[in-house]
Amino acid sequence: MKRAAAPTALHGDSAPSRGQAPDGKEEHLGYLLKRLQHSIRQAIDERLRVAQVGLSFAHITTLFVINHHPGISGARIAKATMVTAQTINTILRRLESEGSLERKPRPDNRRVDCWYITDAGRTQMLKARAAADPVWDNMLAPIGPDEVAELRRLLKRCIEGLEHNKATVDTCSPPVPPTPISRPSRGVTGRNRQDPAPKGKRP
Repeated sequence: MKRAAAPTALHGDSAPSRGQAPDGKEEHLGYLLKRLQHSIRQAIDERLRVAQVGLSFAHITTLFVINHHPGISGARIAKATMVTAQTINTILRRLESEGSLERKPRPDNRRVDCWYITDAGRTQMLKARAAADPVWDNMLAPIGPDEVAELRRLLKRCIEGLEHNKATVDTCSPPVPPTPISRPSRGVTGRNRQDPAPKGKRP
């Protein structure tokens, strides 16, 4: 008597997704991106420490965001720097106390602060940038200029893909229910396979 065929593998045992390489988690895109981010942050923090800038990666990122978006609110800064509201509040208060930032109430909502970089903050930012630039040079040294341009292009496309999907999720349209795995698949002719009718009943 033949054994019954093994059930089809479910999602967890199926072929890797586009983000997952066949040889395991160490090649997963998410893992590689997280590892790259961690390495960049560590390297820049070390360069800033050696140069005695007195700022961390989080501080100079905040200065860069405010320099490019004068009058930006704290909530938008937190989103741009990818930190919590509590963390960005601590960073902003420190930079303000050191004279690198100043805040003004928003004209149409005085409960919201608008943040601006000062001349002293811009000087600190440029000093930090000079200290951190070799990190980017070292990171990109193994690849050529054409590959750098292609990397930038691909990263932008990845960001656009995520932002497009997020905008779709945020709409008022009802979500599309997932297709149950147990449902029978379509036949090769394109017609749905029919479940047999119960015995004793007409189809």
